[in-house]
Amino acid sequence: MPTYTTEKFQLPYMAPSQASKHITHNEALQRLDTGLYLAVSDFATTQIPIEPDDGLAIIIGETPDPHLTQRAGQIAVFQDGTWVWFTPAPGWVIWSLSEARLRVFDGLNWVFGDHGAPVLDELPQLGLNATASEAQRLAISSETTLFNHDGTDHRLNINRATAGDTASLVLQTGFTGQAEIGLSGSEGLAVKTNMDGSEWTTRLSCPDDTPGVSAPAFRSRRIVVQADGTAVVPTPGHGGLVAITLISEVGYPRSSHSGIFVYDTGLSLKLITLAALDDIENHDTMALTGTVSTPDRTGLAVQSGALVLENRTTVPRDYSVTFIG
Repeated sequence: MPTYTTEKFQLPYMAPSQASKHITHNEALQRLDTGLYLAVSDFATTQIPIEPDDGLAIIIGETPDPHLTQRAGQIAVFQDGTWVWFTPAPGWVIWSLSEARLRVFDGLNWVFGDHGAPVLDELPQLGLNATASEAQRLAISSETTLFNHDGTDHRLNINRATAGDTASLVLQTGFTGQAEIGLSGSEGLAVKTNMDGSEWTTRLSCPDDTPGVSAPAFRSRRIVVQADGTAVVPTPGHGGLVAITLISEVGYPRSSHSGIFVYDTGLSLKLITLAALDDIENHDTMALTGTVSTPDRTGLAVQSGALVLENRTTVPRDYSVTFIG
């Protein structure tokens, strides 16, 4: 038996010597106008709406009301006061109004059309409401950004290649950096500011070579001095206050080796004692060699740009040194 309709949309052919060919042609145009670029409101309805709006499209479910059994799985579109029916074929694409997503007919089911999208971890760059670039491969424009846990903890990792590189968080105004928090070169964790747009200033740092916190007006370090040895401690400025305490396993801290001093390590070298206990000695500008101070005591002196600590005890000692000023 000859086929009088097309395979996919069942568009009627005009037969040779057919009368009223315009009727067949108009029916084909109606089915094209109705069936192409469908937006469906219901993918599994069991009944036909009583008063449908013109253009309404629905899909009859697999178990509809008995009078629609022969229409199960078909698409119905209401146009010009009548229902136009389609039997979907594999590859048909329809927009789901309720889900705001594309669905594709695979021959059995209407599956989501974006299931074959590229794998996100293989994208060369991604812009979310923004334009990504080769140098800035992830760009996001949003009022807020949420990184949530998936179970318990959540960490944001910023990795650098080597200790001489940078891993930091930069805060900007008008795309000009004004504050930076992170690992900058070999300085350890640092907080920097750049208020004039040209030069960065370290406001707070945790040096990676020694415990403690450093700032222009406050700097704390832990210094180990060998028995009958000395250690040179650079000062953050030419003048200020320094508090020194010997840290001991017994009697922590060992207060007799503690003191507060005013220092000048610039042009006029000077060390002035504000408060000191019995076992710490002020040697002012004397050169300390490890044998100058009284045995079992701590000595302190100044030199250009630094303090010098001397440990005259019989074992290595751990000192806490805090600069203020």
